[in-house]
Amino acid sequence: MVRTLDSVPAAAEHAGRIMSLFALSTLLAALLLFQVELVIGKAVLPWFGGTPAVWTTCLLFFQVVLLGGYGWSHALISRSAPRRQAVAHGALLVACLAVLGWHLVSWGSPLLPGASWKPGGQENPVPAILAVLGAAVGLPFLALSATAPLLQAWFSRASPGRSPYRLYAISNVGSLLALLSYPFLVEPLLPLRVQARVWAIGFGIFALACGACAIRVGAVSTARSTGGEAAPGREGTPGKGRPGTARRFLWLGLPASASVMLLAVTSQISQEVAVVPFLWVLPMSLYLLSFVVCFHDRRWYSRAVFHPLLAVAVFVACFLLYHGSDVPVLGQIATWSFVLFVCCMVCHGELARLAPDPWHLTSYYLRLAAGGVLGGLFVALVAPVVFNGFWELHVGLLACGLAALLALLEDGTSWLRAGKVWPAIVALVSAVTGTAAFLVPIAQGSVFARLWPEVVAGAGVLLAAFWLGRRARVSRLWEGRPLFATGCLAVALMLLSVVLRAHMGAILAGSLEVSRGFFGVLTVEQEFAGNPNRHAYLMRNGRIMHGFQFASEAKRRLATSYYGEGSGIAMALLHHPRREAPTPDGRALRIGIAGLGVGTIATYGREGDLLRFYEINPDVVGFATGGVFTYLADTPAHVEVVLGDARVSLEREESQQFDVLVVDAFSSGAIPVHLLTTEAFEVYLRHLRSGGVLAIDASNRTLDLMPVISRLAHHFNLAALSVAKKRSADGTSWGSLWILLTRDVGFLSTPGIADDAAPERDRGPEIPVWTDDHSSLLPLLKASAWDSEALARGGSDRAP
Repeated sequence: MVRTLDSVPAAAEHAGRIMSLFALSTLLAALLLFQVELVIGKAVLPWFGGTPAVWTTCLLFFQVVLLGGYGWSHALISRSAPRRQAVAHGALLVACLAVLGWHLVSWGSPLLPGASWKPGGQENPVPAILAVLGAAVGLPFLALSATAPLLQAWFSRASPGRSPYRLYAISNVGSLLALLSYPFLVEPLLPLRVQARVWAIGFGIFALACGACAIRVGAVSTARSTGGEAAPGREGTPGKGRPGTARRFLWLGLPASASVMLLAVTSQISQEVAVVPFLWVLPMSLYLLSFVVCFHDRRWYSRAVFHPLLAVAVFVACFLLYHGSDVPVLGQIATWSFVLFVCCMVCHGELARLAPDPWHLTSYYLRLAAGGVLGGLFVALVAPVVFNGFWELHVGLLACGLAALLALLEDGTSWLRAGKVWPAIVALVSAVTGTAAFLVPIAQGSVFARLWPEVVAGAGVLLAAFWLGRRARVSRLWEGRPLFATGCLAVALMLLSVVLRAHMGAILAGSLEVSRGFFGVLTVEQEFAGNPNRHAYLMRNGRIMHGFQFASEAKRRLATSYYGEGSGIAMALLHHPRREAPTPDGRALRIGIAGLGVGTIATYGREGDLLRFYEINPDVVGFATGGVFTYLADTPAHVEVVLGDARVSLEREESQQFDVLVVDAFSSGAIPVHLLTTEAFEVYLRHLRSGGVLAIDASNRTLDLMPVISRLAHHFNLAALSVAKKRSADGTSWGSLWILLTRDVGFLSTPGIADDAAPERDRGPEIPVWTDDHSSLLPLLKASAWDSEALARGGSDRAP
């Protein structure tokens, strides 16, 4: 066949149209894929307590279904002719549209589950979350997951000789757009139910575009069959560059390591601030950005740049693990983001170097997704059972270092196999310096004062090692340099494991009981065991202490920590108008408490009072009633404990007619945002009797919650008074900030309350009232980790 000159631009135009069609379908699939993760994750978050593990479990679900989508595409490509592939995937898309339509009819929304799916409070949260997600988005997410590898394989058949990896980069760009647009555009402008409907419309448009791609592939297949051209080989056909066992193992290990780091860093940040989409988006965006950079142009990943940065990132991560409480929250977020990005760049950069030819493309993606699932399974299911602490970060750092080493050994052209010694020496000296910096105990001085001698000495040794390495490269003093360099890197990894293991031991030192579950890591510790006057037991959730109790008979009934004498909650309970009633029955209070802790509020209970605690974490209930803490056993009031999320439980109950309702449900250092929205306040006010008081513990070391609560008070026409208390001289009471809200203005002006109230504080930046659909933490972040002693929660607070 002779091609005329006129046919050349026509062919180019035709190829451009094909590329545009496939690019549009790929972009839409990526946008929808990551938008639905955030939409459904935000929807189910309040049902399960708003803890970091909710999002971790959601990510596990998405990774598993992503693997299923890659498996679907792999099976189609390897076992079916192109026409059958198009028919099968088209049928899947039609089934997805039918499911979305059924949801719209039965739930009133194509995505958001009905109220019947809300948990009862007794079930295991992980299976419940997976079931909700499976029912809501399982099939559409499967179809979207299969799109990227399937369209790339189809494109390689429709446009022979053109690289399909550009579509992978387009997919990642679409994913980034989806993530970044959600917290800054979609979430602020659209209510959740509108988001779900817009997403469903977008899915319909995607189905049409993907169907057009399928028709195009079917037409190409028919033309080739008619013309007698050989069809492209299937995935299982042996092709040039068939990957070996080591390479296929790295296809699993590298993405698994990056996945562990993604989930671990996301959990770490969420524990310190809050579980909200913005703090999900930042780590995921960095994770995907590394994909875009590495797969768009593999020259953008330079080992000469990112391998030294990996050593720096590991050192910085160890610093944060040991001394993170000394770093402002914005500094923590920025530093953990740097660590995550560098680790992902190394893992994904090495993964891009190992990419196969198109014959093995879907197999490559299948193992890549399987690696992500392995990382997700480890963090979401294995680690909470195997570990008694939050050690996923430790494992992730080691895994990234080991995976990078194995990738260097597998690549015959790497600097390690080439015998370049100086990078390995630098890594070893850095490890030795870091080990000395973190493990050499110096009793006094700030952390920077403790570290500067090691840092200065390490810098000098690094310069010397660099010079020696350069000299060794020139003079070739030894022939076994690859082996020597490998040994240096292995010793560096060993020293890193020593540092990380020492940190694990330091965290659990002095713990009497440790429990790790879905809602976090709880430890019970004792202090000053040899001093009868100061001997105390305390409960910690992560880094944050949730109360303590003196051990001695004389002091064990004292109200301590955030609930001590003069605190806002003490004022609300001691000076409530009903306490002045003439009869005992009239003086009795009905008190609801969202958050149990060690049960300190029970010290204010009197004969005839009802204390009804709402606690989502069964481990907290076990510790508070297990014998070490005796507040609940000692109180003369009647005590009830309701297991489950406070808001969900209150929504299901008839009005409890509380005189005082306390909101104090904190998870580690984070706040459950769903407890501070207009919808939540509507529930609270329904449970308060006329003249009742809503007491909110606003003590937080990272967020200034006053503007949020002030806007809510204004929205519901509530009188508000803030009660700030400094740490007591003897350490019995910690710094706290309580906000008392009521429609009874006279209550807030009583002498016992108004006289001790803190001066009116600056309300902070003007922000919209929080709702379940709209909330923003950025204006609330404090400039430093510790805004003031009076507002400090946990961290450096210690039992006396």
